[in-house]
Amino acid sequence: MPMKVRKGQAMLLIVLALSGAILGATTVAGMLMVYQLNATTDSKNSASAIFAADSGVEWAYFDHFCGVTSTADLTGRCAGPSREQALPGTPPGTFSNGAEVDVTCYDANAATTTCSDPAASYAVSKGNSQNSARAFLLNFEGSTSTLP
Repeated sequence: MPMKVRKGQAMLLIVLALSGAILGATTVAGMLMVYQLNATTDSKNSASAIFAADSGVEWAYFDHFCGVTSTADLTGRCAGPSREQALPGTPPGTFSNGAEVDVTCYDANAATTTCSDPAASYAVSKGNSQNSARAFLLNFEGSTSTLP
């Protein structure tokens, strides 16, 4: 009689062990799917952050060569119709899609300065969109302009 009881216990333990292994594998597969879904939705935010940082780079280049933030003659270099209204002295902070950009220019001694300052050596453009952040480093040294 004791042999029959032991065989039943062994079978019960094997069924519980197999069920636990299947449950564990299913949990791991579910977690991997959640990570894949998060990565897919984050790609949109990442692209928005990259484009925001890129627009900051373009603004820094334009400001460096055209002097938007300086008090210089705005009708000189880079003149265009309604220049004073179309080109603010600071880059856009928040875009219509919710992405944000922050541009900071530095001189050769790593002190902050305006991008229009001739002593500006480099700029850092940081783009943010929800939980994604991307940045570009822009080196003004060696950059050339075809402007008169």
